[in-house]
Amino acid sequence: MIKTGIASGSPIVYRKDVSVNEIKKAIEHLSVEERLELMQWLNHSADDEWDLRMKRDAAAGKFDRVIKEGETDYREGRTTEFP
Repeated sequence: MIKTGIASGSPIVYRKDVSVNEIKKAIEHLSVEERLELMQWLNHSADDEWDLRMKRDAAAGKFDRVIKEGETDYREGRTTEFP
């Protein structure tokens, strides 16, 4: 399968028998923009069900009370610095 490249427009050929070392070498040849896009994609694709649930809960405000408690504790000096 041939597809147009991410940022450069150059052709990319997909193979099923690519080793991790070959992928690492290919990544070394990516532009800064292409590496950033790859990192963002990898970070997003790594979300498992737990990550997705945490994101949904955070968006729904389920952690707001705990966050406010932590901020209050910090402002009032009831926290210690992490080493």
